[in-house]
Amino acid sequence: MTFLQQFTPPNTKTIIEDEDVSNIVDMGTPIFTKIFDVNSSGFTYSDKTHLLSLLNLYTENIVDDYNKSFNSGGILGTSINDMVSAYKTNGFVFFEVPDTNWAVSLNGYNFRIKIPLDSTYSGTTGLTTTTLYTSFIQQPWSLERPSTNCASSKIDTLKSESYKWFDTMGIGYEYKVGENPDPNELFQNGFTLLYSDDFTFSGASTGSTSWSYLFGKTNKYAKGARMSKFLPNGTEPADKSIGVIFNNGFGFLWDADVVNGFDWASGTGATSTSGVTFSGSVAAIEAGDLDQETKLVINLNLGPEQFNTTTNPSYYEAIKDGSDCDVSFTTVGFHDQSGNCLAIAKVENEAIIKSVGNYQIMNFEIPVGGSIDYTRYTYTASATTGVFSCDIGSC
Repeated sequence: MTFLQQFTPPNTKTIIEDEDVSNIVDMGTPIFTKIFDVNSSGFTYSDKTHLLSLLNLYTENIVDDYNKSFNSGGILGTSINDMVSAYKTNGFVFFEVPDTNWAVSLNGYNFRIKIPLDSTYSGTTGLTTTTLYTSFIQQPWSLERPSTNCASSKIDTLKSESYKWFDTMGIGYEYKVGENPDPNELFQNGFTLLYSDDFTFSGASTGSTSWSYLFGKTNKYAKGARMSKFLPNGTEPADKSIGVIFNNGFGFLWDADVVNGFDWASGTGATSTSGVTFSGSVAAIEAGDLDQETKLVINLNLGPEQFNTTTNPSYYEAIKDGSDCDVSFTTVGFHDQSGNCLAIAKVENEAIIKSVGNYQIMNFEIPVGGSIDYTRYTYTASATTGVFSCDIGSC
């Protein structure tokens, strides 16, 4: 017994960061701003022009490199084909998701945004709004099952786009072996492309499945949600992306009809270059977000000769007749060096039993940092529609 006591494992404590994923929530009305094309005088004076660096649009020389076929290293014919014409000719509609409405980052897995359109514009005739949805690019491994969850597919584990090609373009998060991707995850670019049933490449159909199908559902891709085709397939064109949303809350719309047919007049704000907002009926965002919950993890190891007696009167009643009784307890208190109680842990079911001559090892996780506040409007998902309801607390 002395030998065991000599090598009693030390008590340890560590800090861990657990990823916390929210429900679909109402993130309010975005702020929209016009970013003019490089050939317009407003390009130089816009305070948002520098944000085009998120798309690696630093110079016209870079854009000219994009302005060629995919096989030659460009983007023509791909899903993001219109990014070139936006920079050169039409400009962008830039939008911001208010950072007060999300935690560490947005979750690109489920994100949709409704935007206002001018129904009299030729490219948007009859449309007063359109709704854009995120979709991950279909890749050969997309529907393979991850080893940790047989109910989902690998693509269901993503929070942002994973297509490695974007990294060579200089768009999105940097590729770092062992960090991004994490050895247990796929590459996360930090953004997701946006699609609409109302806009396609010439000659393309919207497909039999709407981009809205299974929005808000868990493991939606394994259940048949639509994935985007980034490249043409024979005579079938790629799926036309309307724009992109980054996990940091910034988004760009680059489709020519959407940019030229955007209904700035129905919003409120000084000008399209200083930021415009709209009523929730014509412009709104519903999405999930990510947070990091900080926990103090304590591994408490009681040695064979530790905590084998108690001052509890019931214990002395039990041993009056000479019985050899174990000690049981249901509560553990944690105190600082001054004796102040910091936390109390209570077991949920059976009491913890400490026997003479045996180790008792206990593991505790104590939250020391906040996570996502769920006292917000939450989205109740169905196949194609949903309603808003209160989750916890007062709305």
